[in-house]
Amino acid sequence: MEKRRNVILYIGTSIDGYIAKDDGTLEWLESTEVEGDSGYNSLLKRIDTVVMGKGTYDTIRGFEMDYPYSD
Repeated sequence: MEKRRNVILYIGTSIDGYIAKDDGTLEWLESTEVEGDSGYNSLLKRIDTVVMGKGTYDTIRGFEMDYPYSD
């Protein structure tokens, strides 16, 4: 019998349906008033597949940090 997998959808977006400003910057993400990572790191431990667009991928790869989805 085939094991079913759960699908968890996580979408990073602002209230207007976008994540970046018109110029492509993500500065607003750094100014949120949430302490810690809001559970994002525990979510990462539970997933095994990430699907993202090329623009998002290129942006993340440009950050001065290790790529969070390398595994």
